[in-house]
Amino acid sequence: MNILGLDLSTKKSGWSFFEDNKLEDYGLITSSDKDIRVRTIEIKDKIYDISKKFKIDRIVVEELKISPGGKTSNLHTVVALAVLQGCVLSVCCDLDIDFLTYEPSVWRKLTNVNQKIIECKSCGFKRRVLPKDSIEVCPECGEKRKTYFRTILLNKRKDVKKTAILVVNKKYGLDLRYFERDTKKNISDDDIAEAILIAQAHINEFKL
Repeated sequence: MNILGLDLSTKKSGWSFFEDNKLEDYGLITSSDKDIRVRTIEIKDKIYDISKKFKIDRIVVEELKISPGGKTSNLHTVVALAVLQGCVLSVCCDLDIDFLTYEPSVWRKLTNVNQKIIECKSCGFKRRVLPKDSIEVCPECGEKRKTYFRTILLNKRKDVKKTAILVVNKKYGLDLRYFERDTKKNISDDDIAEAILIAQAHINEFKL
């Protein structure tokens, strides 16, 4: 099965192509036009070309979410992404491609992006672990007192994006980079990493 994973945005959308469960290609679709309608169509057209080129059977994207509080800026973003997602759905209809969405919390859990850091206050030892994991004895100094272990949750936006890149680089031997702010010289690869993991989550869930 040929799967296309997408991390959608109206300015830059990450994509990943899996053939028979193997990551074969990935990249970033960008559009710099000031008109959001033009950007949306440009990105949609490139997704169409990629889907046709790789003979995609299934497209997997992240489900839309509104942040608590329903801020106006967030609502505008969700509306823009909903329009783009609708364009992707039209691509699926034109090319007879299956279309699936994954909640952010679901694909992150399926790909071990949800992580935390356990720190020993006695010696400063730190280790990334999954939410379900715990450290009873510090492997560095042997500390056993639970009160001497500090837990740092990695659930902020930048932490999740950094973790996504770490997971992808380790699993696929890539060299994707993360920058908190994109510049002309430094473009963050977190969109690509998340596109890879969104597709990988689907593969992991159904053991394709």
